[in-house]
Amino acid sequence: MAEIFVTAGETSGDIYAARVVEELRLMIPGITITGMGRSRLARQGQQQYIKAGQGEIGLSGGLRSIGQHLNRIKLLQQKAAETSPDAALLVDYSGFNMYLGRRLRKEGLPVVHYIPPTAWVWGYWRAKWLARQDIRVAAIFPQEDEVYRRAGARSEFVGHPLLDEISQPRKQRLARENLSEYLKLAGRGELNSGDRVLALLPGSRDQEIEKLTRPLLEAAGKLSRDFSLRIIIPQDSERDASLLADYADLFKLEVEVLANRSREVLAASDLALVASGTATLEAALLNCPQIIIYQTGKLTALLARLLVKTDYVGLPNIVAERSIVPELMQDDVKGDIIYKEARKLLEDPRMIRQQIEGYREIRSRLGSPGAARRTAELVLEEAGLEERA
Repeated sequence: MAEIFVTAGETSGDIYAARVVEELRLMIPGITITGMGRSRLARQGQQQYIKAGQGEIGLSGGLRSIGQHLNRIKLLQQKAAETSPDAALLVDYSGFNMYLGRRLRKEGLPVVHYIPPTAWVWGYWRAKWLARQDIRVAAIFPQEDEVYRRAGARSEFVGHPLLDEISQPRKQRLARENLSEYLKLAGRGELNSGDRVLALLPGSRDQEIEKLTRPLLEAAGKLSRDFSLRIIIPQDSERDASLLADYADLFKLEVEVLANRSREVLAASDLALVASGTATLEAALLNCPQIIIYQTGKLTALLARLLVKTDYVGLPNIVAERSIVPELMQDDVKGDIIYKEARKLLEDPRMIRQQIEGYREIRSRLGSPGAARRTAELVLEEAGLEERA
């Protein structure tokens, strides 16, 4: 029986890995999936040697966890040696999967790295690393495909997986109606016709939530005095939603905290304040106006200034290679500064239109739908199983 070894660490990687596994199961019914993952891979029937938990943010967080990471890599290498899978699919989780990939390749296991390390942002050496290990790259951005090919890696641009889920920009009126109905059914009162929806997305990692929630709520409190706003914080887990509700209570703000509704909320929002990450790209694909917020530790920020090969931190701006979305970073992540930037957008429709026009350019650069299917085909090709598909 065919077996594919799959590792994903964080929530987004778990989701994208699970979609590839779903495609693999359509191609080869009964295929065995083993490795490391979270709830989405578990629902796809992965035999999990390790259940991944919350990821760390920044260099200092990674350093604190290095011992645990090395132990996990050793265990996964041992398990792969015992079961001899046909190939490995490593998804995102760059530092961890880079070292795991090298060890698996030394054992002779074919490896595909989907959503590879952002060598086009953080440094060319990452591309050279994967090229030296002869790891197949499934790139989701055209820039990274170019960088990996230039480094000598066997790279394919498979397109961005979000295009399978957000194939068309939002219809805001319909999205508002759906959100209003949901709020009404939940006993939280429907949206009034004059209300603007302000979405706050402080991220999913514990450290992001801790750093960003307070300044976002401070800004929202000031904005609520100037505009008729419905403030909503969507989160991907019940645990995070409960934590954020406690934060909102401290600020005595009327805030709706909704679990597992982030995309629906973004589609209905007039403005979103979003932690730098995949959610910023979701907002762009949904045509949701936004401000990108980024704050990390001082050591990580210092290294970023030395190593990062782009002038931007937000994915929409990185993909477009120009400033489309305002970015507030480090010392600018303060309630009053966020408030002033958000007020500009809420008062000037022209700024909103300029963002929306830029979003069209971003969508065109991300390829076409079908990233999971194309990645699954690469995995089977590396495994020598394409004839069985």
